[in-house]
Amino acid sequence: MLLSIVILLLYLSVFLVAAISLSKLYKLRQFLGYRALMIALFGHCLGAAAAIAVMAIEPFELKVLFSRLRFLGFSIISPSIVIFINSLYLQWKWLEDRRTIALLYLPVVVTWILTCTPSLRDLLVTDYSAIQVGAFKVLKFHTGPWFDVHFLTSFGYTLVMLVLGSIAFFKVKRTKRLQIAVFWISILLVSMLDIYCVASNNDWRWAMLPGAAYVIADVAILYAGLRHKLFEVVPYATEKIFQSLSEPILVVDGEGRLETANRAALELFGLDRNTLGQSPDLILSESLTEDGRLFLKNRHFDVVSESLDGDKARVTGKIIYLREITAWMELEKSLNSRLHLKSTMLSMISHDVVGNLHAQSMLMRNIHTPQDEATRELIEVLVNSHETMHQFLRNVLNWEKLNSQRFELTRTALDIRLFVAECCEVVELMARMRGIRILPTFDLALGPIVRVDAEVIGSVLRNLLANAIKASADGESIALKVQTDAKSIVFDVLDQGVGMSEENVQMLLGKSIPMLEPVKTGNGGFGLGISIAKYFTRLHSGEFWIESSLGKGSRIGFSVPIVD
Repeated sequence: MLLSIVILLLYLSVFLVAAISLSKLYKLRQFLGYRALMIALFGHCLGAAAAIAVMAIEPFELKVLFSRLRFLGFSIISPSIVIFINSLYLQWKWLEDRRTIALLYLPVVVTWILTCTPSLRDLLVTDYSAIQVGAFKVLKFHTGPWFDVHFLTSFGYTLVMLVLGSIAFFKVKRTKRLQIAVFWISILLVSMLDIYCVASNNDWRWAMLPGAAYVIADVAILYAGLRHKLFEVVPYATEKIFQSLSEPILVVDGEGRLETANRAALELFGLDRNTLGQSPDLILSESLTEDGRLFLKNRHFDVVSESLDGDKARVTGKIIYLREITAWMELEKSLNSRLHLKSTMLSMISHDVVGNLHAQSMLMRNIHTPQDEATRELIEVLVNSHETMHQFLRNVLNWEKLNSQRFELTRTALDIRLFVAECCEVVELMARMRGIRILPTFDLALGPIVRVDAEVIGSVLRNLLANAIKASADGESIALKVQTDAKSIVFDVLDQGVGMSEENVQMLLGKSIPMLEPVKTGNGGFGLGISIAKYFTRLHSGEFWIESSLGKGSRIGFSVPIVD
């Protein structure tokens, strides 16, 4: 009889302690982990109230009804504690996923459906009969097909709880470790008692002693809440914020060992919780740059370290905060590139404009002569020279749009023979003044009409012809070979001039515009025309080549894909 009274008092304690804990946790209901714990405590309250009713009331049918209600309460406890432990101490994302949570509660849903549907109740338990145990008349029953699933699922979740608790115990520190220890011990004791009563099938099972043992877990929860800050939102919220920060953070203890790190840091360095306790220098050193910054996985970080001051006599640890500056570095690189672009563009403009002004000054000396046929021809060349400068400036604007991501090639139908003749006419005066002849030859497999960007190709071809004239001696000839095949149009400019060294050729081919510095060529120039030609060729998705030897001349050419 005394033990029966003790069981009743234990159930009253389960209900009261769980209710007190629920009232303390209500303010934390917005957090998943605490909501799960509240559901588990509600299960304690429901199971305890139903058990008290079974012992206190006389009508058999009411006893059966409340006995069945016990399963509603106790079925929701185990999965809720699993979610609670993970959310507060492990924070594994897959266990917080809605689909995982729904899967955890699926057996609970089945148990509730069977209990609440009169025609299905016997699938859980059946054949109730009243027996006297001590001072109370309680119920004995036979198990239905679902009972074994319900029982095994509950203890499977209990095993998962114990495993998660063990992992969490070695992961967390200080206060949380004490909380986990209290939970783990209480869950183990309740589980062992429940397994013993069910396995032995003695009268104390029917006296519902295992459910009364939940008072151990309830007292543990209340103790952890009041003594070890379980009911305080600040540590939990701080941990959630710490883990959700996108910037990697490492926390080092007073002995220089890595104590904890947020999720972003673990993912960045490819670490896991087992690496805690190592020196952070081993983790950071391999990725540090000469300027003290961190470069890892194509991301740049500033490394900021701040001490955690304990008492004045010693430092208890430090926080290493990695502030990502990738976007800032890319912006700085872009700004420097644009500044270099502006400088190079000024040089290119000067190069092309000065050449045109030189030709115009020579023409102006002849403008006062009688306007015979020769004079009119010179005036026409002057007009063409101005037009060339206008086209070049339009190319400069296109180039600027390219760096603003607004550039598009404009392809038009082009008669190759007329196009080559126009380009040769622009540099004709320069060649004529030195007695140099330009000899174009054609091998047009596709016919004379192709669709390409005339401005881009024209700028390239004029630059190559101008450079060939500068490199050639007076009275020499320059060969211009134009060929087409099924996919491209090919231009080759061959001169017999001073040529270039292999070193200069490699320097001209090795860098790209606008980052290319002026390279001194064999004829005293600085390669800017070649730089322009190479850049515009690549802009047109073509290929550019240089073959040259000192004293033997050069072969410089390019190919441009033909688009239908």
